[in-house]
Amino acid sequence: MNGPVLRVAVVGHTNRGNFGHAMDTAFSRVPGTRIIAVADQDENGRNAALVRTGAGKAYADYALMLRSETPDIVVIGPRYCDSHEELIMEAIGRGVRGILCEKPLASTLDSIDRIQGACRSSGTTLLMAHRSRENPYVHWAKKMIREEIGPLRAMRGHGKSDHRVGMEDTVVLGLHVFDQMAFFAGAPDWCAGHVTVDGRDLVASDVRDGPEGIGKIAGNQVNAYFAFPDGVVGHWESSKGDRPGASWYGLELHGERGIIALRNLPDGEVYRYPHGHWMPDPDAGAWERVTIDEWDRDGDGVVRTSLQRTDESNRRHATALRDLLVNGGTRDDVSTIREAEVALEMTMGPVLSHLRGCRVAFPMDVRTNPLDMLHASSLG
Repeated sequence: MNGPVLRVAVVGHTNRGNFGHAMDTAFSRVPGTRIIAVADQDENGRNAALVRTGAGKAYADYALMLRSETPDIVVIGPRYCDSHEELIMEAIGRGVRGILCEKPLASTLDSIDRIQGACRSSGTTLLMAHRSRENPYVHWAKKMIREEIGPLRAMRGHGKSDHRVGMEDTVVLGLHVFDQMAFFAGAPDWCAGHVTVDGRDLVASDVRDGPEGIGKIAGNQVNAYFAFPDGVVGHWESSKGDRPGASWYGLELHGERGIIALRNLPDGEVYRYPHGHWMPDPDAGAWERVTIDEWDRDGDGVVRTSLQRTDESNRRHATALRDLLVNGGTRDDVSTIREAEVALEMTMGPVLSHLRGCRVAFPMDVRTNPLDMLHASSLG
């Protein structure tokens, strides 16, 4: 590429979310950029990151790295989202132009509000690694809705139903599905939710601290209903299953004239059914697997491994951020702070609905974790 090379610094935290899903190497194959430094408090972690990224310098203190290196772009790698606001604010304060952040952006909406305000004031561009909108299968599905199977009527999302089943599954993995729902149907207008523990409604004593800084969680089953514009509805379920794991995880798109199933993206498979029937009909046709070589295979035609698909997802996020900084404009293959806000509202809204016993309008009036209020009330 012509023009100046954008300088990239990477932040990780070994044993506290590490560098996320290989976020440290997101810019390794992006022309017009160069990874100049990495930061990690753990010596072994930062030395390993140096080798993976080819960066010239490594720091134990991320703030010192930002002061010393003055990068154009910062990658926020740790999965622990309770550190993200601090890291982002430090980067903005040092004049960083672009930020690529591992999901979730934050554990509360008020944190996202503060980040959004700071980015707006500084002109900083922040993109989320939601790993959905950059995927060509998602864009293929949207084209099929528009040209063949639509109009879209309903969306059905499901978590992995593994050891995280319920609220943790919804926070950690539901974000991906919620971002996909919003891509296909726009931001929802309202939601209703039901959260249970072994079949009974949750109570204050069920509330506990979730892992990886995601905040308070409760419940091993979450059911949610979302109302989108134009009469489209969305359903989300995280409940126990007989075969927990990736085979459960994904989103189904139900149109008038067909169904599309997106399973376990970016690693999984995509299927199409040629009719809008809820029940299988042999006379209507059979489920067909859809393949897109652009995603499934590398430049040499070799089938990508799971890790390689994650790397390709990260590369596309990084390339999009570079292009936005160089050329400006908007794109439909990225998740911005606004998309992060919508996805987190879709995570927290069903809980607030359950506690209030009524549907909840978006944007939500409660900007903290609703379970914080329930937990505080139990303490008197």
